[in-house]
Amino acid sequence: MDYLDQVKSCLATFDSISYVQEGSAICGVITLVSGLCRSSLTDPILTNYSLMSDPVLLLTKLRDIAFKKCIRKKPAQVDRPATAMSTNSKTRVCTGGCRNKKHNPLVKSHAKENCWAIYPEKKEKFLQHNTTVAPSASSSSSQHQVPAFAAITTAQCLLTGLLNVPAVLDSGASHHMLNDLEYFLDPEVCSIPISTARNFTNLTAICAGTALISQSNGRTLELSNSLFVPGLSCNLLSLTQLVKQSASITRSAHHFHVFIDNDIIFDCKNNNNILEVQGAIGPVSKEITALVTTAHSLSTSAFKTWHHRLGHSSIARLQAVLPGVQLTKTTSCNSCMKGKVSQVPYKSHFDKTEHPLEVVHADLVGPITPSTNLGKHYFITLVNQHTGFISVTLLHRKSDATEAILDFKAFYETQTERKMKKLITDGVGEFCNNTLSDVIKSCGIQHNVAPPYTPQHNGIAERANKTIINMARCMLIQSRLAKEWWGEAGCTAALTTNCLPLLIKSEFSPLEQLFK
Repeated sequence: MDYLDQVKSCLATFDSISYVQEGSAICGVITLVSGLCRSSLTDPILTNYSLMSDPVLLLTKLRDIAFKKCIRKKPAQVDRPATAMSTNSKTRVCTGGCRNKKHNPLVKSHAKENCWAIYPEKKEKFLQHNTTVAPSASSSSSQHQVPAFAAITTAQCLLTGLLNVPAVLDSGASHHMLNDLEYFLDPEVCSIPISTARNFTNLTAICAGTALISQSNGRTLELSNSLFVPGLSCNLLSLTQLVKQSASITRSAHHFHVFIDNDIIFDCKNNNNILEVQGAIGPVSKEITALVTTAHSLSTSAFKTWHHRLGHSSIARLQAVLPGVQLTKTTSCNSCMKGKVSQVPYKSHFDKTEHPLEVVHADLVGPITPSTNLGKHYFITLVNQHTGFISVTLLHRKSDATEAILDFKAFYETQTERKMKKLITDGVGEFCNNTLSDVIKSCGIQHNVAPPYTPQHNGIAERANKTIINMARCMLIQSRLAKEWWGEAGCTAALTTNCLPLLIKSEFSPLEQLFK
């Protein structure tokens, strides 16, 4: 405890002199010098990225461990009042383990048939299992270096933390309370004091949101109204919040069963008047969170499912392509509210067209920060006015716009056997250069140029940009991918909207109209 106080004082001194040091380096020194030589204590710390990157959280965790060691050293016969996690008990305390190939009956942590002193081969099997499941402490923290595009076949591959994370079903907790930020899908910063009996001090919840936990049996469970409480010695699952999700509890001979939708989500065992959740739980890996289907989360409507699958399109467009599905919009989409807030698009005033490729509108968007995974900062949007077909091409530089337009012209003129007759752009240098002008003149294409920085004169292209950007932003918010994936999201948005009908034009999709 004295060493932890000294470290805390040093951190305060660093702040006072504005000395900046990487948190992971400080945490590594604290763990090395703290004297916790037992692997049962150091392994859960070293493999927890949240603890090993924040010195404050690490100090809080080490104080919990030191406090528990002090409690264990107290005489067993001293009476103490019951707290949230312990009660008075006259059970004889075991002071030794199992030795000399004999099982100590006073040891309550395992049964005789699982005793390593009698069956040493079970210890080897356990250690091999933990070595396979537990992530390496030196593994990269980036969730985007190795994208996960693989089928999930085991429950262990869903876990980022250790399997032996304790959890308790608490009837007095107003919220689910978890001690690791890795559980949370969309954490929001907060400051909520939590009153506990831990050393007569208060803990503070610093984040709130929806959490996703994975169990050792392969199930995943979505927990709304969850709080992230650093320093909490045990995860608390709120019975009140589970009841709001239509949960029910039944009792058998030795266990309590918690049901949602008439299916068991987990079992609890009464241990010293505390309902401990049986089995292991852990956070779901960030790399595959978007691929996980929660079997027992809040009920999902058909509209919500198809709305997410088809790029957060409107209910009218969804109903046009899914006439046999009953779609009812019950709640607002959070991703749409966050991703579609923008200026009202300008109205276009262009003459009607008769054939595909007759008039093409172009606009350049960028630079966009951060760049894509391939280092591209721009994208060009080409819109076929007659069909509403949108083509999106990612660019490294603005000067690549000319090549993108010529590639579009060559490909779609060949595929549709129709000729481009008019190109409408603004007056920026990317569209007004000798290379593009020479090709347009040689092909007899009319080039209409709008004044620079007047998007109202190119309303069709601006509207297409708004559609692509809003759809891509919503998909990134929903999937919780990093901003570096905006290029892939934009291309996916263009492909998706080309397959959905434009109700103001036709009951057919732009792709069908372009190639019919």
